[in-house]
This record gives sequence, C-alpha cells and structure tokens, in this order.
Amino acid sequence: MLVVQPAAEGEFTNDNMKTLLRTHIERDLQRLDQNVQTFTRQLADFIQIEVLDRQGQFRFFRRLLNYDDWRVEASPSPYSFSTIR
Repeated sequence: MLVVQPAAEGEFTNDNMKTLLRTHIERDLQRLDQNVQTFTRQLADFIQIEVLDRQGQFRFFRRLLNYDDWRVEASPSPYSFSTIR
C-alpha cells in the first residue's frame, strides 16, 4: 500500500523528482537483474536458459505472438511501434 505524506513546498521540484524516480528505477532494475540471475542459476541443472538482449527479446515475442512465418520474418517498420531507450 502506498502511503503519501504531505510534502514541504518545493520538496518535489522537477529535478528532485527526476532524481528520486531515477534512484527508484535503478534500484528496481538491479533487483530485477538479481532475480533473473537467481532464477537462471536455480534452473541451470534442469534446463539451459539464455537471457536475451533487446533484439532477441523482440524476436522472441514477435515469434510468440505471430504464428505466420511471413509475419515473423518480415522486418518491422521503424514507425510501426515506439522504442524506449
């Protein structure tokens, strides 16, 4: 449950909010990375797991969601979706 306490005036200026959000994102990204590493180590004895890079992840989900080979093999237009960098 998220508990919001009243903030002092100016406590959450744009720069402060950006810094706060960046800190939370970096912490959560580190936690996610640790969970992925733990998961792959736990299953390493039973199955080979490969952590994919961004392009590999895109190909995986494209193949998972598109059953037609011609759709999977086609290159997407750079304007067909937004990328977050």
